[in-house]
Amino acid sequence: MFAARIAAISAATLLTGAAIAAITSVNPFQAPSLKVDQHEIVTQSVGEWTGTITMNVPGMEEPMVMPCTESITAIGDLWTVSRFESNFGGTSFTGSATLGYDVEKKAFVSTWIDSMTTTITNMEGQYDKESNSLTSTYQGKNQMTGMMEDRFSVCTWGTDNYICKFYTKSDEGDVLGMTIDMQRKKTVEASAEIEEETAVEVK
Repeated sequence: MFAARIAAISAATLLTGAAIAAITSVNPFQAPSLKVDQHEIVTQSVGEWTGTITMNVPGMEEPMVMPCTESITAIGDLWTVSRFESNFGGTSFTGSATLGYDVEKKAFVSTWIDSMTTTITNMEGQYDKESNSLTSTYQGKNQMTGMMEDRFSVCTWGTDNYICKFYTKSDEGDVLGMTIDMQRKKTVEASAEIEEETAVEVK
């Protein structure tokens, strides 16, 4: 009996030592990379942005144009999160978006929340390489009727600028509701500095 206990203790000690060695030699949190080519598209918008948001409001002859800013940061190599700020008629507006690529769905996925709504918007889209644009579909509530509507957005990127157009689908055709036109802040600031230097040289 005593010999059997010694054998059991020795076996347990060996197994424990092997387990500790396995744990210390392999980091359980160091998972294989899930990054694919599409994630380069996701992270291309990382940076500081400034521009305008144009809203086509039903019943108004002229669209509302307001300045806005956006700060986009990367979450590892797979996601971005943004903080969007503007002012609507004297009321401050803040929104936040996430963007990623779901390798299982084989689609770009994004979310949107803001300071004027209590619901989260989920979007799913596909990227067109030739136009460098991402078209995403989603549902949004019509503030006049309270009914959900089918909507989609088309976001097109340049080197240091991007434009997003948001449409509502209807029986009469697609209706443009909003346009966001942004430039990287470093580009805007550099242009302003060049203009200032040129003005000094002219003087």
